Amino acid sequence: MGPTTNPERHPDDLPPPEADGLGGVGGVGGPPIRRSSGLRWALVLAVVVLGVMTWVTLSGGSSDPDRLDNSILPPGGGNAADTVGRRLPDLELATLEGGTVNLTSWEGSPLVVNFWASWCPPCLKEMPEFEQVASQREGEVTFVGLNVRENADTARALADQTGVTYDLALDTDGAASRAFGVVNMPTTVFVAADGTITSVHTGALDAASLNARIDSLLAASTAPS
Repeated sequence: MGPTTNPERHPDDLPPPEADGLGGVGGVGGPPIRRSSGLRWALVLAVVVLGVMTWVTLSGGSSDPDRLDNSILPPGGGNAADTVGRRLPDLELATLEGGTVNLTSWEGSPLVVNFWASWCPPCLKEMPEFEQVASQREGEVTFVGLNVRENADTARALADQTGVTYDLALDTDGAASRAFGVVNMPTTVFVAADGTITSVHTGALDAASLNARIDSLLAASTAPS
């Protein structure tokens, strides 16, 4: 009689594999399902962190005060520097008193057109210096402040806070910002007496820098065509 052989055992009858002391079995460090789930969540977390970092970078967010000179607006209609040499756009704007005014109504005098908003810290910092220069150079140049995408009450409160008394109007729907290619705040546009845009500056200006730019504006306004 031949040697006795054991019949093949059903898998359910086999003893469970021994643990390897690492929370896994068979020399593998953990159940495959748990490892896959952990890896998946790690990848999701990495994607979220990368997305947040990208958003902060693109939106100009930073704790560095020097970065505040370029507070971001919603995308405008182009590059502000590209408007140099063009004519002042024919735009109807709302006034803080509830009326309307056309931007071209200020033609005939050299203009300093300043785009500002209450959420822009550098705007609020420079506005008292703009008021100082506007008072000192009254009769030489006209200042116009365009509040961007805010209502009259907000604009009026900030004008009172900063002491601004020069002409103000509301760019409520952003049409003027788009026409001038304004993307970052504050932006100041210098316009010759004939309505030609001579230069554009993005970022805050102090009194000395503003006066220097006005001198250049006046020279351009009186230069022979």
